[in-house]
Amino acid sequence: MSNHTRVPGGEENKKSGTTWSREEIEYVFKLYRELEGEGIHENNPKIINLGKKLGRTTRSVEAQLYMFRSLERGDYSHSNMNKHTRNIWQEYMEDRMVASKKGSTQNEVRKWAGHRESGVTVAFTKRTKPDKHLVKTRLIKELGKLAQDVSHKKLSDRVGIFLLGGPGNGKTEALNYFFEVLSEQVSSNGDIKELLFKKGEDYKREINIDVSEESDGLLGELKIIQDATVGNEGEGAGHSFLNDLEWLTKEIPKKRFLFVCINRGILQDALQYVKLKNSYSSKVVNLLENINETQHVNPNPINSWPINDNKIQEDVTTSPSLYVWPMERESVFNKPDEHTSSPAQQALRLAYNELEVGNEKFVDFQLDHEGHIENLVELFKIYEVKTGRNISMREWFSLMVQAILGDEKRKEQNNSVWLEAFQQYPSRLFPFYPDLSAILEHQHILEVFKNETSGFLEGFFKDYQSNLPNIGNSEIGSVLESLEEELETGRAWEMDMKILGSDFSYRTFDRKVSTSIEYAEEYLINRKEDLNLSEQDCKLFSHFSKASGILQTMEDTNKALAPHLSSLQNLLRKLFSLYAYRTLSVKNGICIHSESVNEYKTLCSKEGDLHRRNLKNSFKDFFLSNQKLSIDMARTFGQPLNTEREVLTLEVSSNFTVDIKIMHTENLIQPTKKMAFLVAKMNQSGEKSVPLPITYKLFNAMYQQLKGLDNAMVPREVHAQLERLGTEVSQKTLKNMGDFLDIITIKGSKDPQKNEEINMDQLLWNLKRYQD
Repeated sequence: MSNHTRVPGGEENKKSGTTWSREEIEYVFKLYRELEGEGIHENNPKIINLGKKLGRTTRSVEAQLYMFRSLERGDYSHSNMNKHTRNIWQEYMEDRMVASKKGSTQNEVRKWAGHRESGVTVAFTKRTKPDKHLVKTRLIKELGKLAQDVSHKKLSDRVGIFLLGGPGNGKTEALNYFFEVLSEQVSSNGDIKELLFKKGEDYKREINIDVSEESDGLLGELKIIQDATVGNEGEGAGHSFLNDLEWLTKEIPKKRFLFVCINRGILQDALQYVKLKNSYSSKVVNLLENINETQHVNPNPINSWPINDNKIQEDVTTSPSLYVWPMERESVFNKPDEHTSSPAQQALRLAYNELEVGNEKFVDFQLDHEGHIENLVELFKIYEVKTGRNISMREWFSLMVQAILGDEKRKEQNNSVWLEAFQQYPSRLFPFYPDLSAILEHQHILEVFKNETSGFLEGFFKDYQSNLPNIGNSEIGSVLESLEEELETGRAWEMDMKILGSDFSYRTFDRKVSTSIEYAEEYLINRKEDLNLSEQDCKLFSHFSKASGILQTMEDTNKALAPHLSSLQNLLRKLFSLYAYRTLSVKNGICIHSESVNEYKTLCSKEGDLHRRNLKNSFKDFFLSNQKLSIDMARTFGQPLNTEREVLTLEVSSNFTVDIKIMHTENLIQPTKKMAFLVAKMNQSGEKSVPLPITYKLFNAMYQQLKGLDNAMVPREVHAQLERLGTEVSQKTLKNMGDFLDIITIKGSKDPQKNEEINMDQLLWNLKRYQD
């Protein structure tokens, strides 16, 4: 540390000996925080400058800084310490404690995510979701009714409940809830729930317990299997499940109740085992086939609840009532009834109301209005359509946490659901609209607002280089023109006027913008309640208005620069218009009923013949040009083309035909319903036929290509599908690089229009480069 020579006695001025005010002490504390406790000496220019600003001597400022250092080191013994110094330090420490609590709240909310410790629930243990609140689904409602039916003796003596679906669909929560309610309804000589929790501490696959006495005869033997993927010792999972069904049908004078959480794979295993062994009674086989049939026939889970309405019959010991609920048929976005919010909305409200994270500074997506929660849910409904399956409860908790807290810094690879929905999910829906909210959130960008006009644009370009190709005059004009056309036609863009308010008009808004940003801002702010605009939105609109005003003043006073300032004003208006459109779109669910989504929905319907023909032709034209399957290996859907980068292209040499069929898919793992497939086969042999499911991404890539989308913009997931198709149709197993090069040609250049063959060294170098 440097030595500094001190002046004996020090200087004095007019304020020497006068008491320091709180405002002065706050300036000193701000400097102390800036110095981080270091460099406290009278030769420090910052201390000298603060003394001049406050009219205090340098040494008196230095002395006050030392007081804060003493407090930081825990020394409160200075009798001459200013009371404001103590108060300001105490307030600072309290704020730090609050910040620490905020951080712990973050961690608590993080636990909701599916990959964390609370992502998997274990029945009859303390390992449950951290929210400690039940998310009410339609299944929960039906299980509550069923528990009442048991207590009112409305069921047969044999009952089988089967929750059918993969992990993360809320099966275990439903199981816990049912037996908790059932225990309250029928326990008379003991607590059934308490018995189950004792059993739950050490069971491996199943819980077997006789509760005849505790339920006063309403129940008999209970058999509960939380996870049917586990078999009993020495048995496969399918074999064990068949034994469970046999237990339910066994003819003994005893009431029996079977509750099983099972996935489709185990059902298939059981069906295969029955075919191989053929050692089970027709009753067991019929039960198994009835359970399996529910996933193919009944689109609504309530149709199999129960499978057949066999109330108490003459032979109650051998006619079980079967209740089957295919979990994957239920969406977290569907309301259980007209009086209850959807599970997705319930979970969001728990996060924002119970944990009170909506008011925390760390929350990126401020949902300070009930309409915002509904609109965020609407955004995710789009992803359900695109993925072709329902989002599970566990996935929703992960997505919700990501929406509230942003991306978690983790070394592990995020799962595919996260990547699908949360890599800038608003910009995925609206790729041409710049997101300027970070300008208000990050201090380093706020600094550039010293010059409002250039600062705003500089702030935009600084952190959003990826948007540069999209904000030229022609590009912006074409985007606005197409957007306006879509809004006017109402085909691809639909606006709920009940949300927006009856007096809002896009045409009026556009006229206001063309007149001045200030008029347009006023038009929006006056309707901010109807438009669900947040304070942050209004603040951004205000920045636009201020920047525009400064430009106008400069244009009026500086004739030489007037043409350039006018061009800048036009650009600012276009940016303002783009941001306003995007804000209203995200908040109010525009684009939910887009043209491509609607056409995809009709693809598998009776009305979808035209779309299927168009899709088939599009596939041939797009991917089979020159009898080759051409796939660019370095592009992502929605990103602008950059001709400066090298293009690496994979071309699968195949000569095959393509057809489209609606196929039954019972023998395929995914999907599990009728669906449109591309079916490809070799022209020469015609022996092998390869089905390729038409996912939304594949469909949308072809649909967009018809509107001029470049081949290089195809999603990577589509690349993988097409590589598989080309490989399987070519009937080649790619065991090594030699096999790989036998059926493909690698071409690459800096110009996408030129496809020059490259040698092996270049190929390996390029592959390594793109992998890195």
